[in-house]
Amino acid sequence: MDQQITAEKLRIISEALEDAEERAMRFRERHDHVFSQVCSYYLCKQQLLEALAESRVAMNEALGFAVGLRKMQMEILCSYPDEGDGLFLHRLAENTSLGYS
Repeated sequence: MDQQITAEKLRIISEALEDAEERAMRFRERHDHVFSQVCSYYLCKQQLLEALAESRVAMNEALGFAVGLRKMQMEILCSYPDEGDGLFLHRLAENTSLGYS
């Protein structure tokens, strides 16, 4: 029963982590786009600089959220140090987006 609960927690965290990482990538793309606009015009207009700063803050927040999810995921995985649970975690990792083996 504990393994089922753990598997469900890891599944939920894995889904949230995937979404968070995708969101972080979108923020990074937006940041890169704004930065390229600043560079291509050779003019540091205040609006572009503000957009770039806001984009950086959003990107850092998204990455921080993804890191927090990854830490939570690792804490759950590390809470099963028994070798008997190793097979369970290995199978779980194969069936989720964790990618650990």
